[in-house]
Amino acid sequence: MTAICVDINGNSVPVEMVPEPCSADFPMEWEPFDNGTQFELGDFIYRKVKVSAGNINKLMDLWGKSMHSNDNFSPFESKKKLYASIDAIQLGDAPWHSFKTSFSGKIGANPPIWQITDYEIWYCDPSMVIKNPLNNPDLDGTFDYTPYIELDSSSKCHWNEYMSGNFACTIKPILAGADKTTTSVATGNVEYHPLYLTLGNVHNTMCCAHQNAVIPIGLLTIPKSDQKDDNNPLFCHFKHQLYHATLATILKPLH
Repeated sequence: MTAICVDINGNSVPVEMVPEPCSADFPMEWEPFDNGTQFELGDFIYRKVKVSAGNINKLMDLWGKSMHSNDNFSPFESKKKLYASIDAIQLGDAPWHSFKTSFSGKIGANPPIWQITDYEIWYCDPSMVIKNPLNNPDLDGTFDYTPYIELDSSSKCHWNEYMSGNFACTIKPILAGADKTTTSVATGNVEYHPLYLTLGNVHNTMCCAHQNAVIPIGLLTIPKSDQKDDNNPLFCHFKHQLYHATLATILKPLH
């Protein structure tokens, strides 16, 4: 098969035509942060170093005390101010959304906590997220546009990448996976399993590298219960329903 170069409207373009250079779509503005320094500090504390909430408060308190003699203040009053600024960010092409769900069966007297809990699920629109690796120049040379057959020296098929498999028949195969991580710590009666998305066109080596080829698109809510309910068929059935209904809702834009 041969991949045909087309423009955004599907019209054929010459193979030798150079694509337009990638450029930032957003102006260099810092809102809702006061300035660039505050933004970089927030990014450093929250994303790069992942400072705990308690240590953020302690850091800002010490910072404020050191600046008090000059009638200045710390960049953030507390963790709440930092978190509020992050939550207020409007820039971005794949914003986070949420919905709530709960047990819909018959509830008796003294119901277990999992039957009366509202479960909140956070996710990004996958149809918007998949545009990011498609527009990522770092993946150039490690992205297969068509299925192919690879033979070794003895003319036997060699399967390595997704697009070398016999089942590779789509232009943009979408792969998703979830796993339990430390987001499940200290979250009360629920666990959270991050849901990730990537494209089958991307080579395995890039999926394992830090090149934004694998993107988090959601947090799957996993109910927890008292130990006595672990083998309760009703509880197990509810967890299965919640898991699959959540995936169906998140992936609905692709369907």
